[in-house]
Amino acid sequence: MGKKRSSEMIIESILQACTNGTNKTKMIYQSNLNSSTIKPYINLLKDNDLIEVDQTTKVTYKTTKKGYEFMRSLKRHNDEILKLTLSLAGTI
Repeated sequence: MGKKRSSEMIIESILQACTNGTNKTKMIYQSNLNSSTIKPYINLLKDNDLIEVDQTTKVTYKTTKKGYEFMRSLKRHNDEILKLTLSLAGTI
């Protein structure tokens, strides 16, 4: 049985996908979501200035400096949670 990812893990994966700029389709594939699931996350990240949207030629999403710093913090947080979870499960 698969485990659901936390919102923090999903946000981290979206920010990672947008690091070098990407379109929505690639963002969906890289973060392993579907179109309807990713929409609220995109809006949340845009509203909080964690990603920016470039619409000059085609829509491109890119992680901002603030988003990159947030992504690094989330990664450290998620790594610690994983370590604690594995430790509690007795696998470390």
